[in-house]
Amino acid sequence: MMTPRADKSLTDWRAVKSSVLLAQLKSKQCNVSIIVCYAPTNYSLEGRKEEYYEELQSIIDEIPERDMKIVISDFNAKVKGNNQGMEKVMGVEGLGEVANENGAHFVSFCSTDNLVIRSTLFQHKDIQKYALTSPCANYKIHIDHIAIDKERMGTLRSVRSYRGADIGIDHQLTIAKLILNLNAPNTNLDGIPRFDTTKLLEDEHRQIFAVELAKVYTSLKLRAVDTIEKPSIVISDILTNVSQVTLASLPDTSAMRKTIKHKRKSVRAPPPTPADLQELELLHQYKIYIPEEWRE
Repeated sequence: MMTPRADKSLTDWRAVKSSVLLAQLKSKQCNVSIIVCYAPTNYSLEGRKEEYYEELQSIIDEIPERDMKIVISDFNAKVKGNNQGMEKVMGVEGLGEVANENGAHFVSFCSTDNLVIRSTLFQHKDIQKYALTSPCANYKIHIDHIAIDKERMGTLRSVRSYRGADIGIDHQLTIAKLILNLNAPNTNLDGIPRFDTTKLLEDEHRQIFAVELAKVYTSLKLRAVDTIEKPSIVISDILTNVSQVTLASLPDTSAMRKTIKHKRKSVRAPPPTPADLQELELLHQYKIYIPEEWRE
């Protein structure tokens, strides 16, 4: 789920693998690539784990280097609170004293791609860290993590779990607060053809337009039945094609802006410097009246 403003900044999303989703957002600072994935459990075969991290690494390599990378996943990885030797990758706020095998894979993956496990850097109560509780409530583990680029780790301000939310699974809801200045794509109308609709006020052009529209009415019905296109898109294409035949196109607004800008620059430009001062001609409003007795 996304807010309407965030939805406008969404440039692409796709399911790369059965357990990996990639979403890309456009912001004013840099583009943001968010990877949402699910890792094999700790009891899976070792070959399956290595294959998963190889696939995840190939996706990371395809993302442009200048993009902000955020990895959100149920890594099934227990990360211990002692970060000795891994200070650049994780903090000391991990839950537990012993890391499992998945935790070692996850830490190695983050170290390779210069990612920071941001969920281990915030000082929260233990009850706000764990993401999974066993059915018998014997143990509580912290296996849902969020990793981000080390250079932009400051944009991620908080990561914690909320127990009160019922999301239909055995995991707790994990919420992260991210500071981003999202940028909606350019919505100007320069690329859309504009037609002189005032010609429809004339009987001749109005009749021609009606005849051309009647010709394509049958093809419009067939196209709407044979394809899965939205009716609004089909109608827009038909009206555009008919208007191109019967109505004249108005000048492109971007070209008009360039012309006006060039004209303003030429008007505001200073006059050329004369080679001789005698060739300098003063405008009438700049001439000063001098009485005849003063001229001698």
